[in-house]
Amino acid sequence: MSFPLFKAFFAGVALFLSHLLTIVKILWLPALLMMAAMAYLMPSVSEAQMQMAQLPPDADPSEAFALMGPMWRSTGLMYLAMAVLYPMMTAGLLKHVVRGETPRSPFYFQFGFDELRVLAAFVLIIVMSIILVIVGSLVVGALAMIIGMLLGSASPALAALLVGVLTLVPAVVAIWFMIRLSVVFAAGIGTRSIGLGQSWTATRGASFSLFFYWLFWMIFLFIVSVPVMLFMMGDYFSLMGEMLMSASDPAAVEELERRLLETTSEMWDRSKPGFWGLIAANYVYVMFNAAVWGVGGGVAWRYLTGGERN
Repeated sequence: MSFPLFKAFFAGVALFLSHLLTIVKILWLPALLMMAAMAYLMPSVSEAQMQMAQLPPDADPSEAFALMGPMWRSTGLMYLAMAVLYPMMTAGLLKHVVRGETPRSPFYFQFGFDELRVLAAFVLIIVMSIILVIVGSLVVGALAMIIGMLLGSASPALAALLVGVLTLVPAVVAIWFMIRLSVVFAAGIGTRSIGLGQSWTATRGASFSLFFYWLFWMIFLFIVSVPVMLFMMGDYFSLMGEMLMSASDPAAVEELERRLLETTSEMWDRSKPGFWGLIAANYVYVMFNAAVWGVGGGVAWRYLTGGERN
């Protein structure tokens, strides 16, 4: 199926800009509740991680388990909030982009069958991706072993080249797989189903165009998000860069890991003046990120199925 790459992308950007107030109306409350959950739960997770890292190597295992309990509880509550609020944002946006529905109230807050379908599709994609990674690793490992046995002694350079190319195959397959399911949420909202089969059918023959379509959206997201991300995690990124440069020095890496944990702990310390700035920046990022993927997926689905609106 042909897919008008540039037409769809610029139509998506135009929809994003012209419907910005509606997009904000849909997203602001679920995103705000997500930030409230993060502000409440993340400090305890970060503090527990810092305390665990400070335990001596010969510490009693019971001390580690005592710290892990609160961390697991807070992490579990965080995932629960994400499982409710992210499908809410996705479904709310796609009902507007795909179905043309607009909330009558000044906010969107509901969790019904559409949100359940989005959540179910996400879980199924995660499960299928894990299976794909496991099977792909086993197949590549077996083929690499066969190549080594057949060519390792006779032509080691050729064997190394073939194995190197072979290791790229799972990544290519994974990208192709994700492209084929890239409109699954929009398909689910549009057809009132889980959307897996519908996305797979709609994207048949359009993988190449969709690759660049999503690449354009990622560039758009990157350009707008970089200032926000640098404000949120500038020190963190700086330390990550130092760690990459010091990868050959175990002592330096250990010290940088300690500083990373300290930086993360300070980021999520409610007593620090920058904490609420972090939450505000994260709030903007979450809404923008959800809007980009929601609008991009909805517009792609409309063009793939011939249901685009002018």
